[in-house]
Amino acid sequence: GGPNAFASKGDRVLIKPNWWWYRELAGTGGSANVYSTTDGRMVVAAARMFSEIGCRVVIGEDPECFLRSEDVLASHRASELAGMSGSAAINMRLNGFRSVPTAGGKLFDSMRIFNDALDADLIVNLPVMKTNFLTTMTCSLKNMKGVIPPVEKRAFHQRGLDQGIADLATVIKPRLNIVEGIIGHDIWGNSIKPVGCIVAGDNPLSTD
Repeated sequence: GGPNAFASKGDRVLIKPNWWWYRELAGTGGSANVYSTTDGRMVVAAARMFSEIGCRVVIGEDPECFLRSEDVLASHRASELAGMSGSAAINMRLNGFRSVPTAGGKLFDSMRIFNDALDADLIVNLPVMKTNFLTTMTCSLKNMKGVIPPVEKRAFHQRGLDQGIADLATVIKPRLNIVEGIIGHDIWGNSIKPVGCIVAGDNPLSTD
């Protein structure tokens, strides 16, 4: 069905990569961390796919709590990628957030989520295939942590990261998840694994 199966002309589409860290610093010292962020080519392809059918497409991400989001977005050339794909790059921290109730959350009764995510007609989730020290793996579900502000990210880590991610999934349900598995990143050995695949699905849990 292509993009028309997920969105229609005029819909607001949020492209959500995994840009948790500075792109140019991720590989400093020969580190494999450069492969732990979503490839810009994936971002352009996803954004262009929906802008070409008349959607209002934005590219947005919120990185680690202690990082300046504008610096991380700049390091990934967000504005340049947006220009290549007929979309706009946004800093979600500048557009505010609101608290919404979780539907059956076990740890959080409510959650603060960026307005850009709550108001999107479609979230296109672009995680990276990689392992993680805290959650064993990070993929579609964990990538949605980038739609909550720093104050909520800290609450996740203080109260329980795994359950926080699960509770978030009761509110934010990206209907298109495209996992970049071109190069897998194994954080345990700080090594890369050539996987050479892209996994896509309409349910983040099933995709993971």
